[in-house]
Amino acid sequence: MDTMGTTQTWEPDLVQATLIGAARFIGATTPRVGPASIRSSMPEIARDWEDWAGWVDDNGHVPTRPMGIIRTQAKVTMAEQAMLWPLRYVTREDYRRILCAFIGARAVGRPFSKVIRAKGWTERTANDRKSRALSAISVGLDADSVPVSRVLDE
Repeated sequence: MDTMGTTQTWEPDLVQATLIGAARFIGATTPRVGPASIRSSMPEIARDWEDWAGWVDDNGHVPTRPMGIIRTQAKVTMAEQAMLWPLRYVTREDYRRILCAFIGARAVGRPFSKVIRAKGWTERTANDRKSRALSAISVGLDADSVPVSRVLDE
């Protein structure tokens, strides 16, 4: 309960903010996996956020970003849990794919409209499916009595 005596619920906007925060947190705190590119002849791989269902690739790697975010146990736990929400609560794969593309774009500051065009999706359909996926997650979190947390939106 909050200070007003009412129970807080997960709203789609809060789910969205938490997922974006989780994606940013994971990207900023996960070390690079593989050979050092400056000392290696290996080319840098261009990754697409949509390729990661739940933000991990087939090898279990997570995208990386420069360090600078303070890691706390609460933030790590929340980010780990949030990564799994699309897989747990969104039953349609196409909705999950669009939601993950949206979250990934927002996490790195890329306009979602560019992602929509690049993928050949219609804007109305993509936005509708993203909204439905966020709603499904918020309903699922409330049904599972997951406490509302704002540890990642700092």
